[in-house]
Amino acid sequence: MPQCGEVRKLFEQEPPPPPKKTRAELMKDIGVDSYGYRDDDDVILLPLLEKAERQAIQWVFEEWKQQRAGPDEEDIY
Repeated sequence: MPQCGEVRKLFEQEPPPPPKKTRAELMKDIGVDSYGYRDDDDVILLPLLEKAERQAIQWVFEEWKQQRAGPDEEDIY
């Protein structure tokens, strides 16, 4: 005859896993900050962006000068 503890184990079940969140529940907590809409007011980010923009413009200008000069012509400027 099985003991009480063994019988209890037969009838015990694991609790069901918690239900997964729906897409609407996940999207509910996402705000405009998650998309970067308010980055224009960031005092740390603005100087970095301006520096990167100046570097990119300088790089494009140098590339343009090299293409315009061609391989045979000397850059006199």
